[in-house]
This record gives sequence, structure tokens and C-alpha cells, in this order.
Amino acid sequence: MKRRVNTKAFAGLFACIFLIVAAVRLINKKPADKTEKEPAATSASQTFIETAGTGTQSGDTTGSLNNSEPAVSVDSSGASYVDNIMIVNKTYSLPATYNPGALDSKVQSAFDEMSSDAKGKNLTIWIASGYRSYEDQKTLYDKYVAIDGQTEADTYSSRPGHSEHQTGLCFDLNTVEDSFARTDEGKWVAENCWKYGFIIRYPEGKEDVTGYKYEPWHLRYVGKDIAKDIYDRKICLEEYLGVKSEYEDSSASTGMSTSDNSSQTGFSLSTGTEVTTVPDIDSDSDITASPGNSDDVSGYETGIKFY
Repeated sequence: MKRRVNTKAFAGLFACIFLIVAAVRLINKKPADKTEKEPAATSASQTFIETAGTGTQSGDTTGSLNNSEPAVSVDSSGASYVDNIMIVNKTYSLPATYNPGALDSKVQSAFDEMSSDAKGKNLTIWIASGYRSYEDQKTLYDKYVAIDGQTEADTYSSRPGHSEHQTGLCFDLNTVEDSFARTDEGKWVAENCWKYGFIIRYPEGKEDVTGYKYEPWHLRYVGKDIAKDIYDRKICLEEYLGVKSEYEDSSASTGMSTSDNSSQTGFSLSTGTEVTTVPDIDSDSDITASPGNSDDVSGYETGIKFY
């Protein structure tokens, strides 16, 4: 009898221990569940940060640049992309070998549609300067440096390899002058180009972000959805992608004097060699492009500035 009593006592003891262990596990399980759910909130936050990295937050029209640059991929041709959008500015360049030879077919089709709709409103728009090769841009930039000096030229003209014109995704419209913004065509383009997938690439008030002066005539194709987003939020492409536009040697000098219109000898940033130039353009000229103008460098013979 005594042995049986001891057996029952041990059985009861084990049962108590089992219940205590089970209770402890149950109590500890609730915090564990809570810990498992927290990463979901963190994941949502991470998704938001990644989205913010490709532009400012939805509804934010302040257009502040992010503190860090987003992931940038470079394809076999040497072009840089952020979220599959090609970016060419003072920070991201194209090699001299990048040469599509003409405007992208989608860009041309979108322009043709926009031009047709403008014509229906008795407005006339045309491409004054479209695709431009690395070599043509080098010629333009060096001439502008000879005229205005590098610091001033960098505010309105791209160094070779840094021009969007080399991408085949942009063009300059009509007169290529600030006055274009005040014309009926300029006003209509500013209000409607996004409907065709275009943005005003260098908008007014964004000079410190884009690195270039306001150019109401310069349109860049990005597709309808992105163009609408940029238009609605009143931001520029750099802000949308979260990238900067700064030359690494922004303090460099070409040494070219612009005190008069005589021959000058200086250092060419694009070739790395000493060159002698003879300015052949009146920078205050009122001569502008006309329909049918090609996008080569012949504008220098007539006083037309191509940026």
C-alpha cells in the first residue's frame, strides 16, 4: 500500500510540473507573437523609405532632395538609370560612344501627337534642336565657354557627355529663348506637355537642383504616368529620382577670358587640351531658330544658342 501511495504522489508531482511548464510557455507566447508582428510594420516603413528614395513623398510639393543617392544602374552602353529611367545631368554622364543617332521613335511619335493637337488650337510648335552627338555638344560648350567663361556657361550649357540631347529623349522647341514661356505656344506646352509624356526638364525655381537655368523650351520624355506625377507635384526629375546634379570639378576654370571679342587661348574641359578660339556669335543676338531648323551646330553662324 505504501508503494502505491508513493506512485500516485510522483504522478501528481509530474502533472503539476507539466501544467506549470505549459502555463509558462503560454505566457511567453504572447510577446513572441507581438515580436513576430512588428517586422510587418517595419517592412511597411522600409517600403516607404524606398519609395521616397525615388522621389519626394506623395503629396509633398516641397521637392527636397534625399540625404542619400538611390541605387543607380549602368547598362552596357554606359547610360545610368534609376528605376529604369535614364538620368543624364551634371552628376551622371554618357560616354562619347553613346550615339542613338536620332530622337527615340517613342519621343518622335509623342511629339507628333502633341504638335497635331497644338495645331488644332491654332498653335505652332516645332523641334528646333533634337538629338545631338557628343562631338556637337563639345563644339557648342567650348564656344560658350570662350564667350561667357566656364562658370556662366555651366548654368545654361552642358559639358559634353552631360547633355540630355545625346540621349535622343529630349528636344528644344521653337525660339529657344526665355520669351517662349510668354507665348501662347509656350503657355500651352507648359500646361499640357505631361499629357504626352513630356516634362519641362529645367523648370523655373529649380535651378539649384537641376544645375541649369530655367528652360521653358526644353522637354524631356519620361512617359505619361511619370510626367503627370512630376507635373502634379511641381518637382523636377532630380527630385523625383532623388539624385543630385553637380559636376565633380565645379570649381574648375578654363582660363578663357571673355573681356572682349578677340581670340583667346585657354584650356578645353571637354578635350583636356589647350585651344585657341575666336568667338563668332553675339550673345545678345535676337536672331532665333525657325521651323525646319536642324539640330546641328550651325546655329553659331546665325547667332542661335542651342543648349
